[in-house]
Amino acid sequence: MLIDPYGALICSVYNKANIVNEITNVAIRYPLPQLVTPLGRIVPGCFFVPPIDEYDNSVAGFTQFVNINTMRHGKKEKQTVIDGRKLFRFDRRTEEFVVTSSNDLLFHIIRLVLTKELEENGSSSLARYSDVPMATFIRWITVGISTRFNIDLASQMNVSIIAALYFLTQLQDGNRELIFNSGVKNNEEAEKYAILIANKLKVPGTKVLEITDQMTEDMVNPNRFVEAISKYSGSMRLDGLKFIDLFNILSSSWFGTNHRENVGLSLEHIPTFMSMVYMAAHERSYRRTIITQRLEAANKRPEIASYEKAIQIVVDKHID
Repeated sequence: MLIDPYGALICSVYNKANIVNEITNVAIRYPLPQLVTPLGRIVPGCFFVPPIDEYDNSVAGFTQFVNINTMRHGKKEKQTVIDGRKLFRFDRRTEEFVVTSSNDLLFHIIRLVLTKELEENGSSSLARYSDVPMATFIRWITVGISTRFNIDLASQMNVSIIAALYFLTQLQDGNRELIFNSGVKNNEEAEKYAILIANKLKVPGTKVLEITDQMTEDMVNPNRFVEAISKYSGSMRLDGLKFIDLFNILSSSWFGTNHRENVGLSLEHIPTFMSMVYMAAHERSYRRTIITQRLEAANKRPEIASYEKAIQIVVDKHID
């Protein structure tokens, strides 16, 4: 799985080193405040850039989280930092930071926790909770593309199979290889995942193998994913499909701070997508989003409730 959001295609336009340097330079004199949940629980190791002049004048706005090394209580410490200037305001009367956007803050925290779980325990730690997100992802991609291009049912099924293969690829550690190993196809792995996807989509395993037999490399990033859809969907209407086409189709699927970028990021950063699915299940204000609609169409209510509970257990493990 991808751990660093700034390693994703959608975030490649940013200079992460500049962001880290700007924060670090100011944090030497003005320590970053501890990140807390909307209910006041501490998120260990996580901090935020506060809405005060010292940071506003020296640190440009940034959209994702970064890690910095700084001094805290006389010791060198790694800190994970988000931009809190759209999430908090400074109350001069109480001299405290007050939450102004609790949903956006909770989304950030869930994503930080899931990323930390991934970093500490590997992809298997999140893969065990992936059934509901995977079903949601497949439906999200398939409905978006089929609605935009009006493709036939056979092509829709092929898109679903490719989306399933891609999602499983993003769940892998390291180089995100699924059925290939350093460019060499592993037929046993292909058959294993064909059975898994066939059971999930209720299609013959041979239909999945028809796709994998044509593949010459794993879909390790969104560009390869979209290229595979263009090549293997069986629809001429998808010839020449590019990442920007898919992004434009899906970009209105969510709302909140940096929602378009987070949609693009969720195509590659599994903790971001799993956090969206959690928020869609947990918070009624997201009910009208396309992600919520796809979640509810692709999963039964008890499955959604179980996913929400499972993620909450992970969160409780990582916050005080």
